[in-house]
Amino acid sequence: RSMLRTVFIRTINPSIKGLVLKKCNANYNSVRSIFSNRLTILNLRTQIQLLKTENAVGNVRGRTFANHKHKKIIKLAKGYRGRANRCFTVAKHRVQKARQYAYRDRKVKKREFRSLWIQRINAACRMYGLPYSKFMSKLVKSDITLNRKVLADLAVSEPLSFKSVVEIARQSN
Repeated sequence: RSMLRTVFIRTINPSIKGLVLKKCNANYNSVRSIFSNRLTILNLRTQIQLLKTENAVGNVRGRTFANHKHKKIIKLAKGYRGRANRCFTVAKHRVQKARQYAYRDRKVKKREFRSLWIQRINAACRMYGLPYSKFMSKLVKSDITLNRKVLADLAVSEPLSFKSVVEIARQSN
């Protein structure tokens, strides 16, 4: 019960104009007596009023950055299952792993789209009797510089335009 608390005292002193904040350590009994007497007058000059108490061990004011960091991680972990959306340590690990997956899958996404474009071009070329590999080599020989994304889009959205590209590629030897 004799744990020290930090007490902020507002002092109004006639010799010093305005308010002066004093910070002092007090034990449990003196804090309790200040709580019971909200307003204490000393020497008829100084008014002491208890403004705020906090434990001297844990300084609350120094945790603002840590609290902000914790809230940011918990916000990123929104929607995760179990303790991963509440408990900071678990959330930190899950968010870190999710960011690793995101980094990896940004590369995988490019590979998968290229594969999809190749499949679409291959299917469209075979409709006109030309396999993908021969079609691409003939495109290079005929100096047509359309990339796979554009070719796949042509094959899906404008089949007649794609057919004319295939005919031009077929004519080049």
